[in-house]
Amino acid sequence: MNEKCRYCGSDKVVFIAECREPVANEEHERGQPSDTGFVPGQLLRCPECHLGMRCPAPSDGELKNINNFSDLEKYNYGCTGHNAQQMARKLLIKQFSPDADISVLDIGCFKGDFLASLPGKWKRFGIEPNESMGEIFAEGNIKVIGSHLEDNYSLWKEYFDVITMFDVFEHLSNPGAGIRNALELLKAGGVLILCTGNMDACSWRLLKGQYYYLDDMRHISFASVRFFKRFFREEGIKHYSIRKISHQPSGTFERIHDSVVAFYFFCRFNRGFWRIPHRVIQSLPGFRRLRHSKNAPYLYALKDHLFVEILKTELA
Repeated sequence: MNEKCRYCGSDKVVFIAECREPVANEEHERGQPSDTGFVPGQLLRCPECHLGMRCPAPSDGELKNINNFSDLEKYNYGCTGHNAQQMARKLLIKQFSPDADISVLDIGCFKGDFLASLPGKWKRFGIEPNESMGEIFAEGNIKVIGSHLEDNYSLWKEYFDVITMFDVFEHLSNPGAGIRNALELLKAGGVLILCTGNMDACSWRLLKGQYYYLDDMRHISFASVRFFKRFFREEGIKHYSIRKISHQPSGTFERIHDSVVAFYFFCRFNRGFWRIPHRVIQSLPGFRRLRHSKNAPYLYALKDHLFVEILKTELA
């Protein structure tokens, strides 16, 4: 294994699995593979910092083509359909007065739905690579200060009271550096909130490279509680919290259903003894359609994401 960890530089990264083939957007419920022309690569993990990686990662040119190919609307759940955004909104409204003079930066703000859900007197800023959103941002009184987190934002250093990063970590080649860049833009006493997938979730451990989170070729870095704890220790960050959440709001029935689906595909991929529960599940009402799916569908009800809050002190 010649690959090195993109965060800590370790040359001891280990192979986990081959990544699943991307799924055609209009058919993702049935799990039919799409013909994108991109190589899915391998899922690797660093045993030292615990960062998960897609290798090889798409080049900048390939990422641009992937963005053009992708139907981004399928990822647009709005604030009400995005669990982390709902949680962040409630947390911030509880922490700050609606009349407070604060500035909020949403990195990867897409259409600005989260910013639009905040009190109107708060100043709203965004970082977003999709240039076609300009008119929407103008209508929402959102000032876009750049297109990528890696850009130069020296004029905005220690400017913001709140910074959010929803579903951004997984797009960063070096997510540790990305979080550091975000913290530089945050005032002392400010809060950084981020949400990303959890590679150590039970469902991901079951399905490995076949997990739905790898369906998006732009997802190249994968977190875990162990990664964040190491990162915080190295950066001297002591005031933080990490919670395991589902990607979309869901109830007990939805979580049980998605858990059974995850186990069904684990049985299918492993065969042997597991053929018995595999056949039992696909005979049950509500699960028979799974026999027609090649890949596991999107399992948004499972607690396979991490909601992370970081309080920036004078020293961090």
